[in-house]
Amino acid sequence: MTFKRAFTEAVSESTEKGFADAGIISLHGDARFINPHEVLIGNEQVTAETIILALGTVPAPLTIPGGEYAVDSEFFLDMDELPERIVFIGGWYISFEFTCIAHTAGADVTILHRSQRLLKQFDKDLVTLLTGVMVEDGIKIQPEHPGEAIEKEEEGYRITADGEIFFADLAVNATGRIPDFTGMDLDQAAITAGKRGILVNEYMQSISQPHVFAIGDCAASGMQLAPVADREAEIVVGTILNGTSQTVDYSGIPSSVFSLPPLSRVGLSELEAEAKGLNFSVNFVDQSGYPSSKRIGKKKAACKVSAYFSRSSFNPLGLLYTYIRYKVLPWIAEEESFTRNESDSPYIHKSIKRRALALVMRYCFDQSINITNTVLTFCLNST
Repeated sequence: MTFKRAFTEAVSESTEKGFADAGIISLHGDARFINPHEVLIGNEQVTAETIILALGTVPAPLTIPGGEYAVDSEFFLDMDELPERIVFIGGWYISFEFTCIAHTAGADVTILHRSQRLLKQFDKDLVTLLTGVMVEDGIKIQPEHPGEAIEKEEEGYRITADGEIFFADLAVNATGRIPDFTGMDLDQAAITAGKRGILVNEYMQSISQPHVFAIGDCAASGMQLAPVADREAEIVVGTILNGTSQTVDYSGIPSSVFSLPPLSRVGLSELEAEAKGLNFSVNFVDQSGYPSSKRIGKKKAACKVSAYFSRSSFNPLGLLYTYIRYKVLPWIAEEESFTRNESDSPYIHKSIKRRALALVMRYCFDQSINITNTVLTFCLNST
């Protein structure tokens, strides 16, 4: 914890110094709108033609009897000692990541989730594999167990979920995060906001107050990821300073759950592709027996790729496989002085694979092939 705090506690100071070096004035205090162009920060009133809101999020309140006894993610990350029994209420990113940390450190961990589906943003089949590995390792996962009440006892807490009783030394609220509009008085500025955040157009402008921009987690736009917020900030700065009219492309943004093993996705899922009416095919590969999985001790590894083609008469996966095996690999094998037998090997040299991928992508571009990859993998494979 000493190392962690030495790293995190210095961030604010270093960030503010960077602002000062760039000529940016920093004001401290609670902020709230007085009207669409005026904000009160502490006791200082500030007027601006253009306002950017980057408010971030806070943990969603746990609205059950005794919900105040559950700690949030910040508390969990700042504990000096780990309790023996921990119950996470909610089956989202935070609970999966923190559960794996706590379990690895020796804690008895349980996840309670309100519905059957956990990690709904990810492929159902791969989530099933992931939860299976976690349960096999000793983590208790209870779907369809919405938290109903938390009671403080002499030693620990008594948690009721779907009529069942669970005992814990620590209850963690992992039900998600919401935009942090605390005390902002958005109504005073007539800024329209919904459950996910401030409603914005494609240029990140408030739909009700175009001079107000919202970026990051407080905007009802893309995924709650730091790189997404960074890109939105770049777009807004370009619009304000240069008058550009760029928009953020949210397609193909990767996302990961840093569980053990980790789970990742990029592009459209099967359900999203079906909703768009796309003609696509799916390839599921069990990578558990791959050397790249075995060498890091992973019990399960898998990936799933969905691809669609702009002309329905083609099977893109079959086309790509054929193109790689019979055209690309022989070319590269000859250039790299590999024999045909080596190029046919399932353990193809990495340089061949990299060049093959580049050539295939170029070929797809030339032939107007539109590939949407939904790659969800349980381990960091070397390929």
